[in-house]
Amino acid sequence: MFQLIKKGTFEFPSPYWDDISELAKDLIRKLLVVNPSERMDADGIMAHPWIKGEGTPREEMPGVLNNIRKYNAKRRLKKASTAVLGSIRWRRLAQANKASAPQSTKLLQESAQANSLEEASAQ
Repeated sequence: MFQLIKKGTFEFPSPYWDDISELAKDLIRKLLVVNPSERMDADGIMAHPWIKGEGTPREEMPGVLNNIRKYNAKRRLKKASTAVLGSIRWRRLAQANKASAPQSTKLLQESAQANSLEEASAQ
């Protein structure tokens, strides 16, 4: 694979690239040139017909919208699962800290709770 990268050899495999326009593929080919002096510069990129929107198809691609929805659903699920796992870890950490707290700290906490209960009942 490294040799293919060094030679600048690449493909547009089906079905992943089937819905991509030839103009977009042309731009990619011109950007993935190994020799920097032959590679398209920023002005060339901005002048490319695909960037300008000339000759690009304006049809809907049915698979793209579904792929975006799937991607967003996976992203939201991953975010939610990370939050749940994080809260579980924090809870375990807090419990471990309580269990390993020195006896004097436990006594201070118990007396503080007792004082707050006494104050609450006095009011």
